[in-house]
Amino acid sequence: MFTSNYIRALFDLVYPRLCFSCNYKIINESEKYICYECLGEINLVSADRCRRCGIAQGPYSTVSQAGCVMCKNVKLMFDGVYAVNRYAGAIRNLIQRFKYNGIESLSITLGDILIEGIKC
Repeated sequence: MFTSNYIRALFDLVYPRLCFSCNYKIINESEKYICYECLGEINLVSADRCRRCGIAQGPYSTVSQAGCVMCKNVKLMFDGVYAVNRYAGAIRNLIQRFKYNGIESLSITLGDILIEGIKC
């Protein structure tokens, strides 16, 4: 164990762990692939969204099974949408790195964010 700590420290010195969103050097061991600042930037969306199209709804909006004012008269090619985050900022960077750079290790981090969003 003692040797593995030295090896990890040497490896971090040569190849420092960087946040996959902002490229900031990750120092804390609990930060796996994203720094605390970027993690704090990820806001879960509120439940006030149309389940059919995903558009944010105002306080006086009415949404039925047929959809909201924006989508109820539109033929959609899918049954419904559930949004966990807005596709912007840190979450956008993480998804793009996962999708286009093939960084499969981000699947755990993105999965955790998705699970947390579904719980809310």
